[in-house]
Amino acid sequence: MTKKTCENHVAELMRFFKWLHKSKDFDWRKPEDFADLDTKVKMIDGERTRVGHLNVKVYTHEELALLYKYATPLERLLLLLGLNRGFKGAEQGTLQTEHLFLDRPHPHVQLLRQAAKFECASTDRFILYTRHKSGVYGEFLLWEPTVAGLRWALDRRNRIRARLQIESPQLLLTEKGDPFFRRTSSNKNQSQVFLNKWAGLVRRIRKDYPAFPATAFRRCVTRPPTGFATSPAARSPPCSSATASR
Repeated sequence: MTKKTCENHVAELMRFFKWLHKSKDFDWRKPEDFADLDTKVKMIDGERTRVGHLNVKVYTHEELALLYKYATPLERLLLLLGLNRGFKGAEQGTLQTEHLFLDRPHPHVQLLRQAAKFECASTDRFILYTRHKSGVYGEFLLWEPTVAGLRWALDRRNRIRARLQIESPQLLLTEKGDPFFRRTSSNKNQSQVFLNKWAGLVRRIRKDYPAFPATAFRRCVTRPPTGFATSPAARSPPCSSATASR
């Protein structure tokens, strides 16, 4: 198991013990030194240097085509943000309109030309974003389908805001006006939107293709499928942060 998976298991176990301690149906209570338990998950040397990621299973282009075919417009956008720029739920859910450069020029055109030797084309569209977890800044060049999906999402956001008469900087909102990504007081993401969307998409596909992999969207592709990216948007500016499709 990965370090993250182990941490999730430990956290779930600690929540269970907390519930058990307060339950009147059981006699178990926390030992006096329970709070002194070291629950930090540590990586051993072998895990730090392992090359298991080289053997990770990947979605085939045919499987990606099925995902795209069966997806709703919203699910397609989530899929494209993952494929095009390696955005997971935290990045997608915290994306704000100010991060989108769809109808305005890149603010650092001269710097890109001088320092990175990258020439922005008039058709290039970008997301400028600081990674939610790591704090790493990146400039992400977009495919044309991703741009179209983002424009659709902007229209959807505006409709929800007008209907509910709310203000929100987030791009992705539920029909009730809640951000897709939000945290509890314990700093955990309480939204299940992304998991539910993915599960629903895979479930629809498996009705027609029962053997379709029913795993989370962590499988990688080595390169964009034909038709997903066009020539200008397939370029990557040298200064953009490295991301992996997932």
